[in-house]
Amino acid sequence: MTRRPALVAQADIARAARVAASLGPGWRVEIEGRVIRLVQSAPSDRPVPERDPEPQLARGLAVAP
Repeated sequence: MTRRPALVAQADIARAARVAASLGPGWRVEIEGRVIRLVQSAPSDRPVPERDPEPQLARGLAVAP
């Protein structure tokens, strides 16, 4: 099996991932061949942050132990 160099350096992928993370959750990295793209997700594709459920005690539905 012959070894060939990677089309994209690992450092370039890591750099693109850090930039996408700094831009926010609506951004992702796509790699096609030698091309690295930062793509903004459509609003429906973006993850919705989960809200912590309101504690039952605060609503008066549970009794403190």
